[in-house]
Amino acid sequence: MRPTDPTARRALAGVLLGATLLLSACGAREADDLAAAGAGDALGADVPEECTAPFPLAVGTADVADLDSVPAGFPDAPAGSVLCETGRAADGGQEYANYASDLPAEEVLAYYGSSAPEARRSLTGLGRPAVSGTLGGVFWQVEPVDGGFRLVLAPGADLA
Repeated sequence: MRPTDPTARRALAGVLLGATLLLSACGAREADDLAAAGAGDALGADVPEECTAPFPLAVGTADVADLDSVPAGFPDAPAGSVLCETGRAADGGQEYANYASDLPAEEVLAYYGSSAPEARRSLTGLGRPAVSGTLGGVFWQVEPVDGGFRLVLAPGADLA
């Protein structure tokens, strides 16, 4: 049989279709079993409810103490803000903290603009309003997002 033989192509298509149906049937049952056991909620179980809209991919418990580059004297998040997640870039060059907040974007910017030393208004690389500065050798930037804001820290960088 040659690879271009119509019979061979039909047989291959039939095998692929059968394998797909078999795998999808097994996957659906396993997914139902996991959902019944509550395993589907395990990853997001420790994420505050306020975080699901602004940061739907947040998982686990967040703690600012996990960030190594928060400069001394940097202000705490505005009152009523909820820490959703913290993390760092794969290369370790940047860290971030994502917060849910009911504050309007302008109030978040005004808060950090008045409480963070050497703060100045700026634009992100995408042209969105932000507040940024350098403190203790760490470049920082606060960028509002729908339903919250993001704090990015870059030690040893002066990107402002």
